[in-house]
Amino acid sequence: MNGDFSRVTFDPGKHYSSVLLQQGRVQLDADANEQAALGLYQLRAALADIIGPYAGSSADSFDISLKQGPKNELTDLLVGSGHYYVDGILCENDADDVSYLHQPDLFPGDGEYPLPAAFPFIVYLRVFERLVNAVQDPSIREKALGDNGPDTAARGQVVWQVLTATTIPGTTDRIGKNSSAESVRKVWVSQPAKTVAIMAKGKQPSPQESDPCITSPAARYRGAENQLYRVEIHTGGPAGTATFKWSRDNGSVLFPVSDISGNEVTVTTFGRDPSLGLAAGDWVEIIDDRYPVRSGPAPLRQVKSVDLVNMLVKLDAVPSGDTGRNRDLHPFLRRWDQQAPVPASSGPPLADDNALLVVEKDAADLFIDLEDGVQIQFQASNGIYLRGDYWLIPARTATGDVEWPKVPGTTDPAERPPDGVAEHFAPLALVADLDKVFNLRYVIGRIAKPA
Repeated sequence: MNGDFSRVTFDPGKHYSSVLLQQGRVQLDADANEQAALGLYQLRAALADIIGPYAGSSADSFDISLKQGPKNELTDLLVGSGHYYVDGILCENDADDVSYLHQPDLFPGDGEYPLPAAFPFIVYLRVFERLVNAVQDPSIREKALGDNGPDTAARGQVVWQVLTATTIPGTTDRIGKNSSAESVRKVWVSQPAKTVAIMAKGKQPSPQESDPCITSPAARYRGAENQLYRVEIHTGGPAGTATFKWSRDNGSVLFPVSDISGNEVTVTTFGRDPSLGLAAGDWVEIIDDRYPVRSGPAPLRQVKSVDLVNMLVKLDAVPSGDTGRNRDLHPFLRRWDQQAPVPASSGPPLADDNALLVVEKDAADLFIDLEDGVQIQFQASNGIYLRGDYWLIPARTATGDVEWPKVPGTTDPAERPPDGVAEHFAPLALVADLDKVFNLRYVIGRIAKPA
């Protein structure tokens, strides 16, 4: 999540049960956030153990029905109200017969997720969590602290989306005329495993490391401040096609947008201090409520100039599409900190989307430089990088290094899969044709309806 955090410390493998504060100590955001994560983890693990990977609170929870047109064609899917649990995560649908084309957290009406053109297909839930900031929900901000005062805290929100497919998510199994409810359930994957990984480091081994007086400054993290670096996949795909972007502040530097005219963007604030502001040469991404669920990202845009008096940001080109042009969708600019590679360097090139190309480890075993000694390396794999996959890398001035797991018994950085986004899936229905809809849902303790 793109919050202004010092670091994220929750690790289910450590089997901690609580965070216990001690008197007279400094209070850190990471401790409070870990306690919240522990509580959620324990609750969801218990629910998943009791309920199973997916089930509803009643036979009508997230019930799928078809809406037909005058020519007996499929015109919409309707989703019943209720509670549904996916891997212990509560999904709430407060309104009955929600239209597939007008879901609260998806916008199929934009043409991004059309109704299937042919039968058969499956209907399923995609569930994940996102961070909601004070730009997206102004009620989070305490008005007594001023219009541009601190936003204090963000919120985690469960997002559910009803989707359709002809292939079972996370597998290569296609839905065919002979598919049955039982065959779909047998191969269903609730939480597909991440198959890609990176290494990160900030302090490189050096022959002089035993003598700190002559250690090369280039052999350590050289930043002036503690940072939480974020490496995030911008465009998904295999290595050589996928691209990534990075931020030294976890992608938390935001600028609310009030208007876009040509290549000029009017913002409402430039941040609390220059380090959290914008300058010529910075890269930005225009985001609104609909942007994360669109099928593909827009190219990053580079800042050409900043007018502090008139609150104008001039970009290198007119932003593509309609993202950011509707104020009701809470648009904002998000700053990313990568720079174009130095000519003739070994760094990854900029791709057409103005993010950096994902280049995996090769025989030379080279790492990619971010800045100030922080380096990453995408590990060789046959995996697919998913848009939004991200890794968090805390960098600390006290150690001159990053906080990253080591290979046991060595000082070498270990491979680590993405920290998120964690996606969870649950089947809802198998639609053979307009007259045959087989329920794949469960009620707690039993199948919702017989197939």
